[in-house]
Amino acid sequence: MGAGFYGQGLISGNVFEDLFSTGNAGLGFSAAKPFGVGVTDGVIDHATIFGNGLDAPVVDGGIGAEVNDDQLDPFTITNTYIEGTSYQGQGARLQNRYVDGVLTATSLWPWPMESRALDELGISITDLMVNRYDVLSPPTNGVTPTPATTTPSATPTNTPTSTPTKTAVPPTNTPTKTPVPSTATPTPRRQRRPRTRRPRPQLLRHRQPAIG
Repeated sequence: MGAGFYGQGLISGNVFEDLFSTGNAGLGFSAAKPFGVGVTDGVIDHATIFGNGLDAPVVDGGIGAEVNDDQLDPFTITNTYIEGTSYQGQGARLQNRYVDGVLTATSLWPWPMESRALDELGISITDLMVNRYDVLSPPTNGVTPTPATTTPSATPTNTPTSTPTKTAVPPTNTPTKTPVPSTATPTPRRQRRPRTRRPRPQLLRHRQPAIG
């Protein structure tokens, strides 16, 4: 939810002035109560409420709802722009600061807590609000502050390089070589000569005559 009240007790005489509410998942402004009196004599002056209800439930009007009309009955609404409603007033004045509830001539920018936001969140509140919502310009009656637009640089077009077309070459049939019979004369194998066995010499034993 953006800004608003919740509770059943008496909430009287509250003033919302130069309120800027956008980008909320719920309603941009709400004054809900389960029972009881709730808000009386409320004032909404110079508010800008748009771009909310990103995930608003059906009971609040569903996706894209900015406010619940029934919850606005206790408020006197002046100089206010609420997107999608009959409230098309001037909207929030975000150029100068409030001091003790009084709008001064002192510029609101750079944001008073700019250095802390940079140190702890790494975000420049000034850049976000000035560049996106053009808050340095006075609001125009009935027109939502227009986010600053950046003209995108021309994207170079890559011209595709033409790919040479390959001409298919039919396969060449290589003739199969026919084996040629060898004309070499085979070398005759050497034949072995038959062995002739030599007769073994016979030993002759001579007996000597007995003497006697």
